[in-house]
Amino acid sequence: MANKKIYKEYFAEDCGEIRPLHTPNNNDDSILTALKQYIDNNKVTGLEMKEPEDALIFAPYSSFQKSPKWTVGRYIGEMVVNLPKENIKNARKDQTIRLSIHPRFGTKFLIHMIEEIYSFRILQSTKRQDKGNTWNNIYQLILRQLWVAKFAKADKYGLPRKTVKRIHQGMQIHGHLNVRKSLVPFFTKKNVVSEYREKEVDDVIGRIVYKAYDILADKETGLTGLPPQVQESINDLYTRYHKQQIKVSDHEYLNIRYKSIYLSWKPLVDFSWQIIKHKGFNPEKNIEGNGYAMFFDMAEIWEAYIGKVLEKDFFHCTQQNSNIKLFKNEQEKEFQRIIPDYISSDWTNERAKAIGDAKYMDLVSKTNLLGEQTYSVYYKTIMYMYRFNAKKGFIFYPKKTSETGNAIKTFTIGGENKGALYMIGLNIPQNNEDMDYEDFCTEMRNNEYEFIRMVEKALTSMDSI
Repeated sequence: MANKKIYKEYFAEDCGEIRPLHTPNNNDDSILTALKQYIDNNKVTGLEMKEPEDALIFAPYSSFQKSPKWTVGRYIGEMVVNLPKENIKNARKDQTIRLSIHPRFGTKFLIHMIEEIYSFRILQSTKRQDKGNTWNNIYQLILRQLWVAKFAKADKYGLPRKTVKRIHQGMQIHGHLNVRKSLVPFFTKKNVVSEYREKEVDDVIGRIVYKAYDILADKETGLTGLPPQVQESINDLYTRYHKQQIKVSDHEYLNIRYKSIYLSWKPLVDFSWQIIKHKGFNPEKNIEGNGYAMFFDMAEIWEAYIGKVLEKDFFHCTQQNSNIKLFKNEQEKEFQRIIPDYISSDWTNERAKAIGDAKYMDLVSKTNLLGEQTYSVYYKTIMYMYRFNAKKGFIFYPKKTSETGNAIKTFTIGGENKGALYMIGLNIPQNNEDMDYEDFCTEMRNNEYEFIRMVEKALTSMDSI
Protein backbone atom coordinates (compact mmCIF):
# COMPACT_ATOMS: atom_id res chain seq x y z
CA MET A 1 0.00 0.00 0.00
CA ALA A 2 2.88 2.36 0.74
CA ASN A 3 4.02 2.19 -2.89
CA LYS A 4 0.58 2.76 -4.35
CA LYS A 5 -0.35 6.20 -5.58
CA ILE A 6 -3.12 7.92 -3.64
CA TYR A 7 -5.41 8.43 -6.60
CA LYS A 8 -8.15 10.39 -4.85
CA GLU A 9 -7.95 12.27 -1.56
CA TYR A 10 -10.87 13.60 0.48
CA PHE A 11 -10.84 15.79 3.57
CA ALA A 12 -13.38 16.74 6.23
CA GLU A 13 -13.66 18.14 9.71
CA ASP A 14 -15.73 16.07 12.09
CA CYS A 15 -19.49 16.65 11.80
CA GLY A 16 -18.82 18.50 8.55
CA GLU A 17 -18.82 18.27 4.78
CA ILE A 18 -16.49 15.98 2.80
CA ARG A 19 -14.42 17.95 0.30
CA PRO A 20 -12.25 16.49 -2.47
CA LEU A 21 -8.61 17.68 -2.55
CA HIS A 22 -8.85 17.82 -6.31
CA THR A 23 -11.11 19.50 -8.81
CA PRO A 24 -14.59 18.12 -8.05
CA ASN A 25 -16.07 15.94 -10.78
CA ASN A 26 -19.11 13.76 -11.40
CA ASN A 27 -17.24 10.63 -10.30
CA ASP A 28 -16.83 11.80 -6.68
CA ASP A 29 -20.34 10.71 -5.76
CA SER A 30 -19.71 7.21 -7.11
CA ILE A 31 -16.39 6.96 -5.25
CA LEU A 32 -17.89 8.07 -1.93
CA THR A 33 -20.81 5.68 -2.41
CA ALA A 34 -18.33 2.84 -2.91
CA LEU A 35 -16.32 4.01 0.12
CA LYS A 36 -19.42 4.08 2.32
CA GLN A 37 -20.36 0.61 1.10
CA TYR A 38 -16.86 -0.62 1.97
CA ILE A 39 -17.11 0.88 5.48
CA ASP A 40 -20.58 -0.60 6.03
CA ASN A 41 -19.47 -4.05 4.87
CA ASN A 42 -16.23 -4.15 6.84
CA LYS A 43 -15.44 -3.71 10.50
CA VAL A 44 -13.42 -0.51 10.35
CA THR A 45 -10.93 -0.33 13.21
CA GLY A 46 -11.89 2.11 15.93
CA LEU A 47 -15.59 2.22 15.12
CA GLU A 48 -18.46 0.60 16.97
CA MET A 49 -21.41 1.67 14.85
CA LYS A 50 -24.45 0.46 16.80
CA GLU A 51 -26.89 3.14 15.68
CA PRO A 52 -27.39 5.08 12.41
CA GLU A 53 -26.06 8.26 14.00
CA ASP A 54 -22.79 6.44 14.79
CA ALA A 55 -21.85 6.12 11.11
CA LEU A 56 -18.52 7.40 9.79
CA ILE A 57 -19.97 8.76 6.53
CA PHE A 58 -23.47 10.05 5.86
CA ALA A 59 -24.88 9.98 2.34
CA PRO A 60 -26.56 13.16 1.10
CA TYR A 61 -30.16 13.61 2.21
CA SER A 62 -32.52 15.97 0.44
CA SER A 63 -35.31 16.40 3.00
CA PHE A 64 -33.51 19.04 5.03
CA GLN A 65 -30.61 20.15 2.82
CA LYS A 66 -31.05 22.66 0.04
CA SER A 67 -27.86 21.31 -1.57
CA PRO A 68 -27.38 17.68 -0.48
CA LYS A 69 -23.79 16.98 0.53
CA TRP A 70 -21.68 14.09 1.74
CA THR A 71 -20.85 14.57 5.41
CA VAL A 72 -18.97 12.78 8.22
CA GLY A 73 -19.90 12.09 11.82
CA ARG A 74 -18.05 12.53 15.07
CA TYR A 75 -14.99 10.37 14.33
CA ILE A 76 -11.55 11.74 13.49
CA GLY A 77 -8.66 9.90 11.89
CA GLU A 78 -7.65 8.55 8.55
CA MET A 79 -8.25 5.62 6.26
CA VAL A 80 -6.70 4.46 3.01
CA VAL A 81 -8.52 1.81 1.02
CA ASN A 82 -8.14 0.25 -2.42
CA LEU A 83 -11.57 0.17 -4.05
CA PRO A 84 -12.23 -2.31 -6.90
CA LYS A 85 -13.04 -0.68 -10.22
CA GLU A 86 -16.25 -2.70 -10.40
CA ASN A 87 -17.66 -0.67 -7.52
CA ILE A 88 -16.95 2.72 -9.11
CA LYS A 89 -18.89 4.09 -12.03
CA ASN A 90 -16.85 4.44 -15.25
CA ALA A 91 -13.63 3.41 -13.47
CA ARG A 92 -11.01 1.70 -15.66
CA LYS A 93 -8.83 0.50 -12.79
CA ASP A 94 -8.86 0.01 -9.04
CA GLN A 95 -8.55 3.29 -7.17
CA THR A 96 -6.77 3.99 -3.90
CA ILE A 97 -8.71 6.45 -1.76
CA ARG A 98 -7.59 8.41 1.29
CA LEU A 99 -10.11 9.98 3.64
CA SER A 100 -8.75 12.28 6.38
CA ILE A 101 -11.03 13.65 9.10
CA HIS A 102 -9.63 16.33 11.40
CA PRO A 103 -11.13 17.75 14.62
CA ARG A 104 -13.36 20.72 13.83
CA PHE A 105 -12.13 22.67 16.86
CA GLY A 106 -8.49 22.20 15.86
CA THR A 107 -5.66 19.85 16.78
CA LYS A 108 -4.67 21.96 19.77
CA PHE A 109 -8.03 21.43 21.42
CA LEU A 110 -7.83 17.67 20.82
CA ILE A 111 -4.37 17.56 22.40
CA HIS A 112 -5.50 19.71 25.32
CA MET A 113 -8.44 17.39 26.05
CA ILE A 114 -6.29 14.26 26.00
CA GLU A 115 -3.64 15.91 28.18
CA GLU A 116 -6.33 16.82 30.73
CA ILE A 117 -7.93 13.35 30.67
CA TYR A 118 -4.72 11.37 31.12
CA SER A 119 -2.61 13.97 32.96
CA PHE A 120 0.40 13.87 30.66
CA ARG A 121 2.05 16.19 28.18
CA ILE A 122 1.91 15.35 24.48
CA LEU A 123 3.65 18.38 22.98
CA GLN A 124 7.21 18.71 24.25
CA SER A 125 7.34 22.35 23.23
CA THR A 126 5.02 24.47 25.36
CA LYS A 127 5.77 27.71 23.56
CA ARG A 128 4.59 26.68 20.13
CA GLN A 129 3.40 23.69 18.23
CA ASP A 130 6.38 22.35 16.30
CA LYS A 131 5.89 23.25 12.62
CA GLY A 132 7.35 19.85 11.76
CA ASN A 133 4.48 18.16 13.56
CA THR A 134 2.19 17.31 10.69
CA TRP A 135 -1.25 15.90 11.42
CA ASN A 136 0.14 12.38 11.04
CA ASN A 137 3.00 13.10 13.49
CA ILE A 138 0.55 14.50 16.04
CA TYR A 139 -1.66 11.48 15.44
CA GLN A 140 1.25 9.15 16.20
CA LEU A 141 2.08 11.10 19.38
CA ILE A 142 -1.51 10.74 20.57
CA LEU A 143 -1.54 7.05 19.70
CA ARG A 144 1.64 6.44 21.70
CA GLN A 145 0.43 8.36 24.72
CA LEU A 146 -2.94 6.61 24.70
CA TRP A 147 -1.13 3.27 24.62
CA VAL A 148 1.09 4.29 27.55
CA ALA A 149 -1.96 5.51 29.50
CA LYS A 150 -3.75 2.20 28.92
CA PHE A 151 -0.59 0.35 29.99
CA ALA A 152 -0.35 2.36 33.23
CA LYS A 153 -4.03 1.69 33.98
CA ALA A 154 -3.62 -2.04 33.28
CA ASP A 155 -0.41 -2.55 35.23
CA LYS A 156 -1.91 -2.61 38.72
CA TYR A 157 -0.53 -5.99 39.79
CA GLY A 158 2.31 -6.47 37.32
CA LEU A 159 2.33 -8.38 34.05
CA PRO A 160 -0.37 -11.08 33.69
CA ARG A 161 1.00 -14.42 34.79
CA LYS A 162 -0.26 -17.97 34.66
CA THR A 163 0.75 -21.21 36.33
CA VAL A 164 2.75 -23.69 34.23
CA LYS A 165 3.96 -27.18 35.07
CA ARG A 166 7.70 -27.85 34.85
CA ILE A 167 9.48 -31.20 34.74
CA HIS A 168 12.96 -31.55 36.22
CA GLN A 169 15.32 -34.49 35.79
CA GLY A 170 18.39 -34.74 37.98
CA MET A 171 19.76 -35.92 41.30
CA GLN A 172 17.68 -33.40 43.26
CA ILE A 173 13.89 -33.31 43.62
CA HIS A 174 12.09 -30.10 42.66
CA GLY A 175 8.52 -30.16 43.86
CA HIS A 176 6.91 -33.60 43.77
CA LEU A 177 8.64 -36.83 42.79
CA ASN A 178 7.11 -38.66 39.82
CA VAL A 179 7.86 -42.24 40.72
CA ARG A 180 6.64 -43.82 37.48
CA LYS A 181 8.67 -41.52 35.23
CA SER A 182 11.73 -41.88 37.48
CA LEU A 183 12.11 -45.68 37.10
CA VAL A 184 14.15 -45.74 33.89
CA PRO A 185 16.32 -42.62 34.56
CA PHE A 186 17.10 -43.84 38.09
CA PHE A 187 18.51 -47.21 36.97
CA THR A 188 20.30 -45.81 33.88
CA LYS A 189 21.56 -42.38 35.01
CA LYS A 190 20.89 -42.31 38.76
CA ASN A 191 18.48 -39.41 38.13
CA VAL A 192 14.91 -38.89 39.25
CA VAL A 193 12.03 -37.00 37.60
CA SER A 194 10.14 -34.43 39.61
CA GLU A 195 7.37 -31.98 38.78
CA TYR A 196 6.74 -28.47 40.08
CA ARG A 197 4.63 -25.44 39.17
CA GLU A 198 5.68 -21.85 38.78
CA LYS A 199 4.28 -18.52 37.58
CA GLU A 200 5.40 -17.01 34.29
CA VAL A 201 4.25 -14.13 32.11
CA ASP A 202 1.31 -15.08 29.90
CA ASP A 203 3.16 -15.61 26.64
CA VAL A 204 0.39 -14.57 24.24
CA ILE A 205 -0.39 -11.35 26.13
CA GLY A 206 3.33 -10.65 26.52
CA ARG A 207 4.01 -11.05 22.81
CA ILE A 208 1.05 -8.85 21.79
CA VAL A 209 1.95 -6.02 24.18
CA TYR A 210 5.65 -6.10 23.34
CA LYS A 211 4.98 -6.22 19.58
CA ALA A 212 2.80 -3.12 19.87
CA TYR A 213 5.53 -1.41 21.89
CA ASP A 214 8.10 -2.32 19.23
CA ILE A 215 5.90 -0.76 16.52
CA LEU A 216 5.22 2.46 18.43
CA ALA A 217 8.65 3.02 19.98
CA ASP A 218 11.42 5.04 18.41
CA LYS A 219 14.16 2.62 17.34
CA GLU A 220 16.84 4.64 19.15
CA THR A 221 15.12 6.08 22.22
CA GLY A 222 12.10 3.80 22.70
CA LEU A 223 9.15 5.46 24.45
CA THR A 224 10.39 8.20 26.75
CA GLY A 225 8.89 9.57 29.95
CA LEU A 226 7.25 6.32 31.02
CA PRO A 227 5.94 5.85 34.58
CA PRO A 228 8.44 3.75 36.61
CA GLN A 229 6.15 0.72 36.91
CA VAL A 230 5.40 0.75 33.17
CA GLN A 231 9.12 1.06 32.39
CA GLU A 232 9.87 -1.89 34.67
CA SER A 233 7.27 -4.07 32.97
CA ILE A 234 8.48 -3.09 29.49
CA ASN A 235 12.06 -3.90 30.55
CA ASP A 236 10.83 -7.34 31.60
CA LEU A 237 9.13 -7.84 28.21
CA TYR A 238 12.21 -6.54 26.40
CA THR A 239 14.42 -9.10 28.15
CA ARG A 240 12.08 -11.91 27.12
CA TYR A 241 11.28 -10.96 23.53
CA HIS A 242 13.72 -8.48 21.97
CA LYS A 243 15.75 -11.20 20.24
CA GLN A 244 12.69 -13.03 18.92
CA GLN A 245 10.78 -12.70 15.67
CA ILE A 246 7.39 -12.20 17.29
CA LYS A 247 4.32 -13.61 15.59
CA VAL A 248 0.84 -13.87 17.04
CA SER A 249 -2.01 -15.60 15.22
CA ASP A 250 -5.65 -14.51 15.19
CA HIS A 251 -6.49 -17.79 16.90
CA GLU A 252 -4.14 -17.04 19.80
CA TYR A 253 -5.57 -13.55 20.27
CA LEU A 254 -9.20 -14.68 20.14
CA ASN A 255 -8.57 -17.41 22.70
CA ILE A 256 -7.02 -15.24 25.41
CA ARG A 257 -8.66 -15.83 28.77
CA TYR A 258 -8.25 -13.32 31.58
CA LYS A 259 -8.30 -14.07 35.29
CA SER A 260 -10.36 -11.58 37.25
CA ILE A 261 -7.23 -9.98 38.72
CA TYR A 262 -5.91 -9.27 35.21
CA LEU A 263 -9.13 -8.03 33.53
CA SER A 264 -7.65 -4.52 33.50
CA TRP A 265 -5.24 -5.73 30.78
CA LYS A 266 -7.93 -6.45 28.21
CA PRO A 267 -8.32 -2.84 26.90
CA LEU A 268 -4.53 -2.60 26.45
CA VAL A 269 -4.29 -5.99 24.72
CA ASP A 270 -7.19 -5.14 22.38
CA PHE A 271 -5.64 -1.75 21.56
CA SER A 272 -2.23 -3.38 21.03
CA TRP A 273 -3.79 -5.93 18.68
CA GLN A 274 -5.26 -3.13 16.55
CA ILE A 275 -1.82 -1.51 16.39
CA ILE A 276 -0.21 -4.81 15.34
CA LYS A 277 -2.80 -5.52 12.66
CA HIS A 278 -2.35 -2.07 11.16
CA LYS A 279 1.33 -1.54 11.96
CA GLY A 280 0.78 1.56 14.04
CA PHE A 281 -1.62 3.08 11.49
CA ASN A 282 1.36 4.77 9.93
CA PRO A 283 0.94 5.36 6.19
CA GLU A 284 4.71 5.57 5.82
CA LYS A 285 4.98 1.89 6.74
CA ASN A 286 4.02 -0.98 4.50
CA ILE A 287 0.37 -1.83 5.09
CA GLU A 288 -0.77 -5.25 4.03
CA GLY A 289 -4.14 -6.05 2.52
CA ASN A 290 -6.77 -3.60 1.31
CA GLY A 291 -5.63 -0.62 3.36
CA TYR A 292 -5.68 0.72 6.90
CA ALA A 293 -8.02 2.72 9.09
CA MET A 294 -7.88 4.22 12.55
CA PHE A 295 -10.42 6.57 14.08
CA PHE A 296 -11.00 8.15 17.48
CA ASP A 297 -14.51 8.89 18.72
CA MET A 298 -14.54 12.59 19.55
CA ALA A 299 -17.80 12.17 21.48
CA GLU A 300 -16.10 9.76 23.89
CA ILE A 301 -13.08 12.06 24.26
CA TRP A 302 -15.37 15.06 24.88
CA GLU A 303 -17.37 13.09 27.47
CA ALA A 304 -14.23 12.02 29.36
CA TYR A 305 -12.82 15.55 29.20
CA ILE A 306 -15.98 17.16 30.62
CA GLY A 307 -16.01 14.48 33.30
CA LYS A 308 -12.51 15.58 34.29
CA VAL A 309 -13.41 19.29 34.26
CA LEU A 310 -16.52 18.76 36.42
CA GLU A 311 -15.17 15.99 38.65
CA LYS A 312 -15.85 17.97 41.85
CA ASP A 313 -19.57 18.32 41.13
CA PHE A 314 -20.44 15.26 39.02
CA PHE A 315 -19.70 11.54 39.02
CA HIS A 316 -18.76 10.33 35.52
CA CYS A 317 -20.72 7.16 34.81
CA THR A 318 -19.29 4.41 32.59
CA GLN A 319 -20.18 0.84 31.67
CA GLN A 320 -17.62 -0.34 34.22
CA ASN A 321 -18.55 1.78 37.24
CA SER A 322 -22.34 2.01 36.91
CA ASN A 323 -25.01 -0.54 37.67
CA ILE A 324 -28.18 1.51 37.60
CA LYS A 325 -31.47 -0.19 36.81
CA LEU A 326 -34.05 1.56 34.66
CA PHE A 327 -36.85 -0.98 34.39
CA LYS A 328 -37.73 -4.27 36.08
CA ASN A 329 -40.03 -7.04 34.94
CA GLU A 330 -42.67 -8.76 37.07
CA GLN A 331 -40.02 -10.97 38.66
CA GLU A 332 -38.14 -7.85 39.81
CA LYS A 333 -35.29 -8.69 37.46
CA GLU A 334 -33.45 -5.98 35.56
CA PHE A 335 -33.98 -5.98 31.82
CA GLN A 336 -32.62 -2.59 30.88
CA ARG A 337 -29.84 -0.50 32.37
CA ILE A 338 -29.56 3.26 32.31
CA ILE A 339 -26.20 4.97 32.28
CA PRO A 340 -26.28 8.78 32.11
CA ASP A 341 -22.99 10.48 31.31
CA TYR A 342 -22.87 12.31 34.64
CA ILE A 343 -24.82 12.25 37.86
CA SER A 344 -24.45 14.64 40.76
CA SER A 345 -22.03 13.46 43.41
CA ASP A 346 -24.83 13.14 46.00
CA TRP A 347 -26.68 10.47 44.01
CA THR A 348 -28.19 7.25 45.26
CA ASN A 349 -29.70 4.43 43.21
CA GLU A 350 -33.09 6.13 43.40
CA ARG A 351 -32.45 9.86 43.51
CA ALA A 352 -30.04 12.60 42.40
CA LYS A 353 -30.01 16.37 42.51
CA ALA A 354 -28.90 16.70 38.89
CA ILE A 355 -28.17 14.69 35.74
CA GLY A 356 -25.71 15.64 32.99
CA ASP A 357 -25.25 14.63 29.37
CA ALA A 358 -22.29 15.43 27.07
CA LYS A 359 -23.08 16.30 23.46
CA TYR A 360 -20.28 16.83 20.97
CA MET A 361 -22.69 17.43 18.10
CA ASP A 362 -23.58 20.85 16.70
CA LEU A 363 -26.49 22.07 18.81
CA VAL A 364 -26.62 25.47 17.16
CA SER A 365 -27.98 24.11 13.87
CA LYS A 366 -31.63 23.13 13.74
CA THR A 367 -30.92 19.67 12.26
CA ASN A 368 -28.19 17.10 12.75
CA LEU A 369 -26.39 14.99 10.11
CA LEU A 370 -29.33 12.60 9.82
CA GLY A 371 -31.76 15.46 9.26
CA GLU A 372 -33.28 14.99 12.71
CA GLN A 373 -34.29 17.98 14.80
CA THR A 374 -31.50 18.71 17.29
CA TYR A 375 -33.96 19.35 20.11
CA SER A 376 -34.56 15.58 20.17
CA VAL A 377 -31.37 15.32 22.25
CA TYR A 378 -33.26 16.90 25.15
CA TYR A 379 -35.59 13.93 25.53
CA LYS A 380 -32.97 11.48 26.77
CA THR A 381 -31.76 13.91 29.42
CA ILE A 382 -35.33 14.50 30.57
CA MET A 383 -35.82 10.73 30.82
CA TYR A 384 -32.70 10.51 32.99
CA MET A 385 -34.11 13.27 35.21
CA TYR A 386 -37.41 11.44 35.57
CA ARG A 387 -35.67 8.18 36.48
CA PHE A 388 -33.69 9.79 39.32
CA ASN A 389 -36.33 12.31 40.46
CA ALA A 390 -33.80 14.99 39.52
CA LYS A 391 -35.00 18.56 39.34
CA LYS A 392 -32.14 19.66 37.12
CA GLY A 393 -30.67 18.36 33.91
CA PHE A 394 -27.59 19.57 32.04
CA ILE A 395 -26.42 19.27 28.44
CA PHE A 396 -22.75 20.18 28.00
CA TYR A 397 -21.55 21.04 24.49
CA PRO A 398 -18.53 22.70 22.83
CA LYS A 399 -19.23 26.24 21.73
CA LYS A 400 -17.34 28.33 19.24
CA THR A 401 -16.26 31.68 20.66
CA SER A 402 -17.51 33.24 17.42
CA GLU A 403 -21.08 32.05 18.04
CA THR A 404 -23.44 34.76 19.21
CA GLY A 405 -25.73 34.38 22.20
CA ASN A 406 -25.29 33.26 25.76
CA ALA A 407 -23.27 30.20 26.67
CA ILE A 408 -26.13 29.01 28.90
CA LYS A 409 -29.76 28.40 27.98
CA THR A 410 -32.51 27.36 30.40
CA PHE A 411 -35.67 25.43 29.57
CA THR A 412 -38.51 24.93 32.05
CA ILE A 413 -39.99 21.43 32.28
CA GLY A 414 -43.69 21.36 33.17
CA GLY A 415 -45.92 18.69 34.62
CA GLU A 416 -46.20 17.40 38.16
CA ASN A 417 -42.43 17.13 38.61
CA LYS A 418 -41.28 20.55 37.53
CA GLY A 419 -37.63 21.09 36.76
CA ALA A 420 -35.09 22.94 34.66
CA LEU A 421 -32.90 21.81 31.77
CA TYR A 422 -29.69 23.76 31.17
CA MET A 423 -27.67 23.83 27.98
CA ILE A 424 -24.21 25.09 28.90
CA GLY A 425 -21.50 25.59 26.29
CA LEU A 426 -17.74 25.57 26.86
CA ASN A 427 -16.09 28.24 24.73
CA ILE A 428 -13.37 26.94 22.39
CA PRO A 429 -11.01 29.53 20.83
CA GLN A 430 -11.43 29.61 17.06
CA ASN A 431 -8.71 29.98 14.42
CA ASN A 432 -6.27 28.69 17.02
CA GLU A 433 -3.75 27.00 14.71
CA ASP A 434 -1.54 30.09 14.75
CA MET A 435 -1.71 30.47 18.54
CA ASP A 436 1.15 29.44 20.78
CA TYR A 437 0.10 26.21 22.43
CA GLU A 438 0.83 27.58 25.90
CA ASP A 439 -1.37 30.61 25.16
CA PHE A 440 -4.13 28.32 23.90
CA CYS A 441 -4.00 26.22 27.08
CA THR A 442 -4.11 29.36 29.23
CA GLU A 443 -7.21 30.60 27.43
CA MET A 444 -8.83 27.16 27.69
CA ARG A 445 -8.24 27.05 31.46
CA ASN A 446 -9.90 30.46 31.81
CA ASN A 447 -12.84 29.19 29.75
CA GLU A 448 -13.02 26.03 31.86
CA TYR A 449 -13.12 28.13 35.03
CA GLU A 450 -16.01 30.18 33.65
CA PHE A 451 -17.74 26.97 32.51
CA ILE A 452 -17.46 25.47 36.03
CA ARG A 453 -18.76 28.72 37.53
CA MET A 454 -21.87 28.62 35.32
CA VAL A 455 -22.53 24.96 36.16
CA GLU A 456 -22.16 25.49 39.91
CA LYS A 457 -24.37 28.59 39.78
CA ALA A 458 -27.07 26.55 38.01
CA LEU A 459 -26.72 23.74 40.57
CA THR A 460 -27.39 26.13 43.44
CA SER A 461 -30.14 28.19 41.76
CA MET A 462 -33.86 27.67 42.38
CA ASP A 463 -35.05 27.87 38.75
CA SER A 464 -38.42 26.12 38.22
CA ILE A 465 -38.27 24.19 41.49
